[in-house]
Amino acid sequence: MANQPQHDAITLCANSYGRPWTTAGFRASWRPIRMALEEQGKVQPGLTLKGLRHTVATILREMGKDYASIQLVLGQNTEAMARHYSRRADMREQTTGAMADFEAEVNRRKTKNVKPE
Repeated sequence: MANQPQHDAITLCANSYGRPWTTAGFRASWRPIRMALEEQGKVQPGLTLKGLRHTVATILREMGKDYASIQLVLGQNTEAMARHYSRRADMREQTTGAMADFEAEVNRRKTKNVKPE
């Protein structure tokens, strides 16, 4: 059939005819949803699905998830893409926590001062 995809990927989203979305068809259906979410203040204006991928990766990274986990959630082939999509994550909280843990461990390992007799 002419309308069948020319690949062997699994169809995740199908149109009302049960066929994979065309780019134009998906855009036409996504636009009113996006606009309604914008009006409700739930998303920023101009949100794209690629932007959602960045958002998901960023939130997962800020939660402390590793790149392998982010790769799996996003369905990416490489951890490098997980790093790419999560590169804007704010890691200050994790860094502060890691340094506090490090300082506590260093203090635990310190030897007590011993006075010579």
